[in-house]
Amino acid sequence: MPRIRLRKTERARSDISKYKHAYEEVKRGTSLRRAAEMHNINRMSLLRYILKRDEMGANHDEDSISMEYVAHNKVFSKENISYDVRIYILALLQKRYGSWQLN
Repeated sequence: MPRIRLRKTERARSDISKYKHAYEEVKRGTSLRRAAEMHNINRMSLLRYILKRDEMGANHDEDSISMEYVAHNKVFSKENISYDVRIYILALLQKRYGSWQLN
């Protein structure tokens, strides 16, 4: 299983409230670049926040939006880890030992 990476610095972290205020500015008609400059945040990060928030729709919890990237080295998701691990192990056993049945 992949390691869980712990962030060791607070560098390049912005408060999520800045993104919320910038989102409201953009929805009022301000350009994306101008809203990012006004709130002192990266414009591409603001674009990512806007896309995530629009994708969630009207009935969403604003605290559930995270501005972190998804880990690229995840092997199994949390929702179906037990089923996926079982299938994965069975596939490995079949590849190594031929026909393999789990009772």
